[in-house]
Amino acid sequence: MTDGKSRFRSDNFANGKYPEDLLGSVNDGVLALLGCCAWYESELQRGISLGQKWIYSNSSEYCPQNGYFDDMVRSGRFGTNCAMPAGWAMVDTGAVVPGMRFWGGKNCEIARFEKVGPYLENACEITHYESGPAFSELYGYGKILPGDICLCKLHTFIFLGGNRFFAAGHDGKWHADPAAVTDDPRKAVFDSWVSDFEHCPNYGCRVYHVLRFRDSFIPEYYRRGDGKLVFNPEYPLTNQKSAAELLSSSEDPLPLAGYRVVISENPTLSERRAAAEIVSAARLVTGKKLPLVSDASEPSPCEIVVGKTSREAADGVVFARSKGTPWSFKIISHGNRIYLSGLGEEPEPEPYNSAYKTLNDGGQGTCYAAYTFIDKILGYSKVYADFDVFPDEPGLEIPDNIRYISTTSAFASFLPEEREGSRLWAIPSCASPDVNQMSFIIRTKEGKLIVVDGGRPGNGRHLVECIEAAAGRKNPTVDLWLFTHLHVDHYGAPLEIAADSGLRERIKVKLFCHHLLGEKFYTELSREKSPGLAKPRSALLEFGEAFGGRTQSVKAGDVFDVDECRVTVLRVPGTENPELMNMNDSSVVYRLDCGGSPAVLFLGDSEWVANGDLEKLDPAQLHAEIVQVGHHGCGNVSKEIYRRIGAKIGIFQLSNHFWYSDKGDGFGTHNTGVSRTIAFLRTLGMPAGALLNDLDGIVSLPLPYEV
Repeated sequence: MTDGKSRFRSDNFANGKYPEDLLGSVNDGVLALLGCCAWYESELQRGISLGQKWIYSNSSEYCPQNGYFDDMVRSGRFGTNCAMPAGWAMVDTGAVVPGMRFWGGKNCEIARFEKVGPYLENACEITHYESGPAFSELYGYGKILPGDICLCKLHTFIFLGGNRFFAAGHDGKWHADPAAVTDDPRKAVFDSWVSDFEHCPNYGCRVYHVLRFRDSFIPEYYRRGDGKLVFNPEYPLTNQKSAAELLSSSEDPLPLAGYRVVISENPTLSERRAAAEIVSAARLVTGKKLPLVSDASEPSPCEIVVGKTSREAADGVVFARSKGTPWSFKIISHGNRIYLSGLGEEPEPEPYNSAYKTLNDGGQGTCYAAYTFIDKILGYSKVYADFDVFPDEPGLEIPDNIRYISTTSAFASFLPEEREGSRLWAIPSCASPDVNQMSFIIRTKEGKLIVVDGGRPGNGRHLVECIEAAAGRKNPTVDLWLFTHLHVDHYGAPLEIAADSGLRERIKVKLFCHHLLGEKFYTELSREKSPGLAKPRSALLEFGEAFGGRTQSVKAGDVFDVDECRVTVLRVPGTENPELMNMNDSSVVYRLDCGGSPAVLFLGDSEWVANGDLEKLDPAQLHAEIVQVGHHGCGNVSKEIYRRIGAKIGIFQLSNHFWYSDKGDGFGTHNTGVSRTIAFLRTLGMPAGALLNDLDGIVSLPLPYEV
């Protein structure tokens, strides 16, 4: 069993809710469905305990009929009808797109099959029974299996296995409540959505269609142990794959020159920019200008559809967009049509009180999708345009299986892979794709662990999962945890773990190393002074003890050995000129040697003051094969320091808008210095392939690193 499948199965919410022999005999699609059903029932019971009334209704006026189960809960209008749980589960697992519904129709048909049918047929085996035999008859002949979705005349239910149904209509457990706010004349308020053969009319119900997840279907998402909907690590992603790798698995690649670009008849400015970037890059690479048309034009088989268009409805493709996800995006193939879109929506208008704001029309993710498409599929990176000649490929072909996803759920699915030997992993943020953080895990040859910083709040659970995966076991021990400085994108996840007993008990820490300055520096003296920094500083001073270990303040020259790895403290901050220092300049700089080789230099968020301290060191102390690029790539560490380091690999931990220098106003308009740092490293001889970032997921490198 692969790591991804093992994690999907062990972490599924269905575990503990159904017998192990049942879970061991069902395929992945059914397991995901059972986990969803168990979660829905648990949320119903939790709501009842809080005094909520979960009603039966066939009207969206009383409970939302489309989208996700979570959308219904967030709406505050709790309820369902018989067809909705199957629809929720299909959407949750990725079998159908949000907004699609189906049910047993009044003429014994699958209602709305003309739209949802291709999705259902892709995910499920569908058995049609024209005569409508009773469920009991099909069950008696062994034609019904756990996870089967049964469609009757104006009724839908799910067989859970054993002798239980997921019954969310009047076949469920309910009581009449005259005060219930619903369109249901019986005023049904649910007590449970799980019924058994003896007490449920479904046993004798006539069944006309049975939907059963195919063995080949891999759920895109599933409900993990805490009920959260997360990306399935077993799902086949193209993240971190080159165009050549995609083409090698493509059955029928098509020439890019045969495509055209489609945008909305009324596009946002970001959508215009994204489309223009693709047209321009395609012309550079192939020598042909792709036509740019609006979605009012007649559809063509080969199209690159940019942003939100009417093509989605025509193809039955729906992107789950919201105002809260302006930086997320997806690139997916649908036949020979490529959909490329951000997942944001235009926010509510704000008062016009400043010209010094970046554009936010909800479509920024669409621009990032365009940059990614150009980079991954066309093989041309604008980031390196000053250094690398664009490819000349008139016959460039487009693979037919593109699927690139940049969402919090996708990033939460990435874990360190199972590899032998010493290794380093850089862990990206899964709390939001629009933030920078610093989070590293190092594993020695004998399996001991070193962690550096850890990342932002919201990443705590993922960090624990990554530590477990790196160790290859549950309840691992971190032998050495190194901390750089007091910024939330470095301390947030560790303190989140420390404050959560469930997460804290999953790991142990032997030694936590830091060099935190006196409280007054953070609360009164620094350029970023804030009384609120006293609390995290205090918690970090006792961090090691919280995990059964100890905490130590380090000084320059300190050395720590973990198996073949040696950590040397090269620089700690002083407070000679606190008014010149911000929190970044309080970064501790560590060098990790592996097997006697200078493997990695961790610069933290070093800025001008720290840079000056590093210039005073013997250049030999700075040398390393890999450098964690300072301050997420912002141009705060000098070219001279990078020259002295002489690294072969540079690791950037940053967000799309930093990498592309675009926070809304176009490529290269967001000046944080990242482009300057890239130029430093390129002019020092580092090729494009050696500048790694975590925009695709976890960066993984062997130690010691060899070219």
